[in-house]
This record gives sequence, C-alpha cells and structure tokens, in this order.
Amino acid sequence: MEQKNNSGALFKNNKTKEGQPDYTGTIVIDGKDFRLSAWVNKSKSGQSYMRLLANENTPKPIENGSYQQTIPPVTGTATDGSDDLPF
Repeated sequence: MEQKNNSGALFKNNKTKEGQPDYTGTIVIDGKDFRLSAWVNKSKSGQSYMRLLANENTPKPIENGSYQQTIPPVTGTATDGSDDLPF
C-alpha cells in the first residue's frame, strides 16, 4: 500500500517483551518516510493517551552497493473499531 504524503497508519503490535510499543506503523511527512511507535499510557489524572515516537527511515547500504528500504510494507486491514483502544 503506497502512503500519501502527510499520512500514515498504526497497527496493533504483537508484543513479546515489556516496554515494546503497543502500536507500530509508518508515516510519510514532506516526502520522508518515518517509522512510528505508540504506547498507550495513563496520565496522573487517569486519562488515557498515546505517547508517540517517530524515527526517520533512511536506506541502508547492502553488499552490492545498492540500498535497501528499511520500512516494511504496510499490511493489515482496517478494523471495525472493536479493538481494545482505551479511548
């Protein structure tokens, strides 16, 4: 799925360790690809929110001198809203 500029998608992450993001995905901002990570947290007042981290993805060189894309293709399907988002 090709993403349009200034748009992205998050998908539920199948966590195997504590501390891993609850959601991961990608976003394109001003033509640059970013990897997104999101954690569901609670504020001191008890309100749920998502903490986000964005890392710019840059191509990494591989053995033959070319570059490989580090962003995996976005897969998955849209949900009907019945997932376990707390808000």
